[in-house]
Amino acid sequence: MRGSVRCVRYSYRQEIVMHAQVSKLLYLTIGENKGAPRLFIESDRLRAAGLDVGARYTPVYDADAKRVNLIVSDEGDRIVCRRKRADGDVPLIDINNQQLGMFGTGARVVVAIRADGIEIELHHHTQREVERVERLLQELAAGQVSTGEVCAGGGVMAEALHVGLARAGVSSKMRFAVEMEPDYVGSLNKRCAAVTADTLLVQGSMQEIDLSRLPKVSVLASGIPCTGASLSGRAKNKLSRPEDHATAGHLFVHFLRIVEAVNPTVCLLENVPSYANTVSFAVITSCLREWGYTVEHRVLDRSLGAFEDRQRLVMVATTKGVDVRFEDLVPAATAPKTLGELLEDIPADDPRFKRYDYLKAKEVRDIEAGKGFRQQIVGPDATSCGTIGRGYAKVRSTEIRVACPGDPNKSRLLTPAEHARVKGAPERLVAGLCDTTAHEILGQGVLFPMFVAVGRMIGNGIQRLRSAPKILPPQLPPVDLSPRAALGQLSLFAA
Repeated sequence: MRGSVRCVRYSYRQEIVMHAQVSKLLYLTIGENKGAPRLFIESDRLRAAGLDVGARYTPVYDADAKRVNLIVSDEGDRIVCRRKRADGDVPLIDINNQQLGMFGTGARVVVAIRADGIEIELHHHTQREVERVERLLQELAAGQVSTGEVCAGGGVMAEALHVGLARAGVSSKMRFAVEMEPDYVGSLNKRCAAVTADTLLVQGSMQEIDLSRLPKVSVLASGIPCTGASLSGRAKNKLSRPEDHATAGHLFVHFLRIVEAVNPTVCLLENVPSYANTVSFAVITSCLREWGYTVEHRVLDRSLGAFEDRQRLVMVATTKGVDVRFEDLVPAATAPKTLGELLEDIPADDPRFKRYDYLKAKEVRDIEAGKGFRQQIVGPDATSCGTIGRGYAKVRSTEIRVACPGDPNKSRLLTPAEHARVKGAPERLVAGLCDTTAHEILGQGVLFPMFVAVGRMIGNGIQRLRSAPKILPPQLPPVDLSPRAALGQLSLFAA
């Protein structure tokens, strides 16, 4: 809803339209005096709008549109005051009454002074906050909350959030998903339950998106690539700071551009825990707070229901009125007690069991060099496993391999189905894919139960908004803004 205060010259037109060039913009705050909202407008340039010291005007309020017209007229019931300065008097407009309460005490407004009048609008950040809450309430009334995701991968987080929201009683509809890898987009479209025929699939990098094509959504989720923020990524690329990464370091800027474009009510961001200490994260949280969001973050782990020991930074930014609480987090599943519960029945003579002598030799070199890299070869009695990354199919030294029964020199990678199970994800999300693509989707994905829990937490916050009493602005008499009626209404709005 667009709220504004407009100060205009009296005009014999049915609608007041302002065309003159803006000569000054003032960003002001509605204060309070004697229990009533108050707004001061002080500027030499008020004279350019015909509002010099002693000029008369009257405010005409429109509560529905959250607009006030200040009509300049010899019969106006308000007078422009003076502020004495050492270098001369300055015109001062002082509005102090309950009608201004339609904007809210403490609200920010912008004053545009023109040659043909003055226009005072509710600050665009505040307008966007109102838009966010009203959109969400309308969607709740219609039965489906809109969602979108950036860096969607193969849809692991998208489906987890979809399930979690549903567990809180919130039905959701995915309006768009952005992903640059064609294979991931194809799998997302085919396998992710959150995606429908109406979902806009954007195959491209987040920095090249035409933002005007993205629909506005109530819940936006994203996982900015961590290649520059993870400890391994910084070491591999010899980065002094994550923002120096050639392809991922600047992506936080484009993430913020997308947030600004789709104006979500709730914004979710996940990354490696060390991302919390980056300049990127500091800029993201500062901008979101400036835009009217309440921002909180936590580092979550497998305790929410997964076997894999994978920690993730989870940031949730919410619009005022949507009370999302990390205290609502509860495990979404019971984690398996041992790896054996998740393993397929693969015999010891299966060709997938191989010797990896080069990795054993590397481990010896790492130990001699004082490095902490160790192979992770486990049996069915293992009670957890370390983080499995996007490049798991490459057979890297520190990621889990299953020991071969009866032959200590052989081991194998997890199958894609087993990989899905240790992350608590539906096997359907990677069924039928080649091993490399399946492991990439899962390895750069999230722990499914973790984000089911996060989705439910967000859903609980949305439900609180649904049940919260609606705070209405002050109810004012209907206002006829036609020129003939304007002067006759002056007595209704005396301060």
